[in-house]
Amino acid sequence: MGDAAFWDGRYRSGGDGWELGRPAPPLGRFLTHHPLAPVPPGRVLVPGCGRGHEARLLADLGFTAVGLDLSGDALAEARRWHGEGHPRLLWRQGDLLDPQQRRALGLTPASFKGVVEHTCFCAIDPARRGDYLMAVQELLEPGGWLLGLFWCHDAPGGPRWGGDPAEIAAQLQAAGLERQIWQPAEGSAASRDGSPRADEWLALWCKPLGAAPPPLAARSLHPPIALTIGGSDSGGGAGIQADLRTFAAFGVHGCSALSCVTAQNTLGVTRVEMLPPEALTAQVAAVAADLPPRALKTGMLPNRALIEAAAAAIAPLDSFRLIDPVMVSRAGAVLLEPEAITAIVEHLFPLADLITPNRHEASLLTGLVVEGAVDMEAAAERLAALLKRRAGSVGRPAGAVLIKGGGVAACRGRDLFHDAEGPRWLVRRPVDTPHTHGSGCTLGAAITAGIARGLPLPLALQAAKQFVEGGLLQSLAIGGGQGPLCHWQLCHADRQGGLEVGPLS
Repeated sequence: MGDAAFWDGRYRSGGDGWELGRPAPPLGRFLTHHPLAPVPPGRVLVPGCGRGHEARLLADLGFTAVGLDLSGDALAEARRWHGEGHPRLLWRQGDLLDPQQRRALGLTPASFKGVVEHTCFCAIDPARRGDYLMAVQELLEPGGWLLGLFWCHDAPGGPRWGGDPAEIAAQLQAAGLERQIWQPAEGSAASRDGSPRADEWLALWCKPLGAAPPPLAARSLHPPIALTIGGSDSGGGAGIQADLRTFAAFGVHGCSALSCVTAQNTLGVTRVEMLPPEALTAQVAAVAADLPPRALKTGMLPNRALIEAAAAAIAPLDSFRLIDPVMVSRAGAVLLEPEAITAIVEHLFPLADLITPNRHEASLLTGLVVEGAVDMEAAAERLAALLKRRAGSVGRPAGAVLIKGGGVAACRGRDLFHDAEGPRWLVRRPVDTPHTHGSGCTLGAAITAGIARGLPLPLALQAAKQFVEGGLLQSLAIGGGQGPLCHWQLCHADRQGGLEVGPLS
């Protein structure tokens, strides 16, 4: 690029003769007004930056500008003009044409969005212009650009060498750049003698993006489908939100039908809005028509009309049906009116393959006080008999019962399963955490997902217990109240893609 001492002397003496105190007018006008002007952000290199006016303009526009010059005196002038404090303006001294210096300065391949050329190219011995263009090509990222103002003259003065426009264009093209703009510049500063200048050409050339890579071949999946019917929890810890995240964790595509929308967070519920029964019916019908679920679960159904609508909608479906009779909170608060509780027994229990009451719901359904393991066994026996009667009324086999023991101090980590073979306890380690919001919803959703994946009910139960245990072990301490369990904790999969499950105890 020439002798650093030569350029130091020019800047030190002030004898360069081209200082305007601002960017070259054609470049400044193009960058700020032209519709094809490059758009920030991105790193831009300004080789031969001189006093740095173009680099400063780029930084002010939002680019990260790197002003590079061979001359230390030029960079001292740039710092005097523009300082060191601009967050997007860097000054570097070195030779663009020296690969080792480029690497030492952090000018690595494909690390710049653009290069802005002013006087550098025409200050290079024509024999080395190929090296300049090779460096530019190396530094630009695919799709990057070279914006330049080229001096095309055969007279002395200005940059040390000029050039023919056609010859320079041929060199740019030979370097693998594609022309966007190559035309005489408008608004150039006057010549040193004050006459209008017509020897500057404005250039915008781009590095090709390269051949488009071949399209990726999609590996379409055909996951099992499950449906959840229930309420929305705006806090995201329970209800439909917990169910859908659980389905996803099991590799099951989750569909949903909303019965109500709640305003709630970790501190409690502040509002409940019921949807019309017709809206619930339409949601289930739309899913069933195109995405028939292998398994479904029902959750919060706040009134008789919604319960009857849900029962009518799921009765024709060839799906495993888990009925979570959401009537009483884990803390013991009754959530439904008496006629809604009766409607669940009359309309949903005859369709159930499995019901999953907590201990309060088991007590409400059986009239028994449920405070320990013996009470749970008695309640399970009575619920099994109730399901048998209700299923017989519609000609179906009786469903099974799972009473969740989390609300019983003596039965933490233990749930009681009762089917045609009698009662059996499902036992996992109890987890000490205050953040258990949504654990009942999650257990039901995990059972539903396991059934959708083809697991027999006993193994689906064990897989679900394992999943809930993992979620409680990594429960989320969010909000100011009771946080939820974690639904994105990893499931343990065996080589066949099934969940790691064990026998019922």
